[in-house]
Amino acid sequence: MFRVIEWAKSEGKVPVLIDKAQQHNPNNSALQTLVQDLAATHPDPVVVAKAPERAVAAARGLETLEQLMQNAEVREAVGDFQSDFEAAVLQIELLTFYKDVHDLLHTLQFQCYRGITHEAKRFPDDATSREILADHQITFDGLLRQLEDVAAREASLGAELVWIQDLRDAQGEFQTAIRQGAAKPLSRAVWLMDRVLAVQPSHVNTRLNAAARALRLTALVTALTLLRDRFERGGLDPAKIRAFSDSIRSMVALQQNLTALVVEHDRWQALDLDLRRIQQNLKSDALELELSWDRVLIMITPLCSVEEPWALALRGSCDQVGQGVAAQDQARERQAFQRLHAQASDRFYRVDTTLKRVCESLRTIAEPLTTLLWMMK
Repeated sequence: MFRVIEWAKSEGKVPVLIDKAQQHNPNNSALQTLVQDLAATHPDPVVVAKAPERAVAAARGLETLEQLMQNAEVREAVGDFQSDFEAAVLQIELLTFYKDVHDLLHTLQFQCYRGITHEAKRFPDDATSREILADHQITFDGLLRQLEDVAAREASLGAELVWIQDLRDAQGEFQTAIRQGAAKPLSRAVWLMDRVLAVQPSHVNTRLNAAARALRLTALVTALTLLRDRFERGGLDPAKIRAFSDSIRSMVALQQNLTALVVEHDRWQALDLDLRRIQQNLKSDALELELSWDRVLIMITPLCSVEEPWALALRGSCDQVGQGVAAQDQARERQAFQRLHAQASDRFYRVDTTLKRVCESLRTIAEPLTTLLWMMK
């Protein structure tokens, strides 16, 4: 066993080894604790990639529970945990609400706003520009309708969405510009859209991450585990009980994925803030980099301790920056830091994207939970 562990460490496969051990020993409490501790430090990309698959498996088990609820005793037992189910549904709905708003703003920025600002330079004199902007108007109208539909959800209550009015006003100005062939209303439409896109994507992203951080599947897992234990003593269909148990294990793994990604995202976020501050001052003075380097190194070292290409490249850039700082070679410092900042930003973006993908997979669980709540009424 010692040799197996040493091999896993050398190949960077310790998380995979532990994941397999957990699957074969789901009731080992010490192993569960170890998995949670490691997940909060480094999410393995192979394990995280399984999140959608695990969400489907968890939902399948909840659908099995729907079948078991044909039994009056099962229905009564499930009713004892109604509040846990309701809380989970509300949390997932809030998470998916922010995920949908984030995605729509992203689409608005990259598939609509950029094209509009580019064509605005030639409007209204260029006929091709007028045609392209007319197409963008259709896209913009559709995205705004989708945003308004999302804003009408119950989960949006309490969310700050007054900025949608700026987009409505931009829509009116855009329509006027196309109809009249006038540049001024188009400029105002671009200005209104810019007011939203300069601020809101970041704000929504922050709230999305906060919702992911607040999501606690532990109570739901505990409730389902207690139900399974009752069912095992109740002489119900063993095959359905096994399917239900498998779903609980999938949900535990999904929770660990989410926890790990939130922790890693927060660490990259903190690092990104320091790197941005250094970047802003680096153009005029390298002193900020030299004074901050020890702190940056403490933050970045645990984030790139895995044996993966991106981590090796990042560690190499750290070495280059450190050598430049030690030699007081400002040209070398700047060049190495630019590369380091680009690599760290790319990794942060990937972690952020993966977190959103895991959040998206949670929709799969919400649907059967909602059905169960309906059956309890």
